[in-house]
Amino acid sequence: KGSRAIFGTYTRRDDGSPKNHSCRIRRGFMKMMNLLADPSILTEPEISAEIMKVWADRGQRVPEPSLGPTREEMMDHLKITHVA
Repeated sequence: KGSRAIFGTYTRRDDGSPKNHSCRIRRGFMKMMNLLADPSILTEPEISAEIMKVWADRGQRVPEPSLGPTREEMMDHLKITHVA
């Protein structure tokens, strides 16, 4: 969940649609992940300014929906009562 969750906040709006202003962030992130650039690429001023703006507003976004049931919900669904 780590990098996917973090990168998702930079590239998606609250409704799940892509953000238009994040192409620089996306490009820099993909260069870094494909080892075409050093991780310091994300500290370039134009990229880090966008990242920090999104990060500052993180508490005002609608929480993402759960990707699946919790452990307890799954155990109830499978009718598992005892786990060794």
